[in-house]
Amino acid sequence: MAFNTEHGITPRGVSKSVDEVRFITRVADARTEKEERERLRKVAETSATYNPAQLDEMIKQLEEEMRSAAEELDFEAAARLRDEVFELRAKRDAAPRRRDAFAAIRASK
Repeated sequence: MAFNTEHGITPRGVSKSVDEVRFITRVADARTEKEERERLRKVAETSATYNPAQLDEMIKQLEEEMRSAAEELDFEAAARLRDEVFELRAKRDAAPRRRDAFAAIRASK
């Protein structure tokens, strides 16, 4: 107390916003990140069987989740979702090229 008085320090309680507490305790939420990675892995595995229209819907949903994660300042989750969106777009865009390539091979026979 003498030190505080000598240096003009007035003790006070710690006050943090909900966002600050969420940011600090994110380590404790690691299990949800693991669940999120598992969900994204399942999306990637099953995306090969979807048609392009379904891929578009999945991409749209993941983009919404990515924006939501960014708004909540969970940039790691947003980055993972962004990478998944890029992967799904690549699969969607590659499908017509593969069909065209197969059609060209068949036509040349």
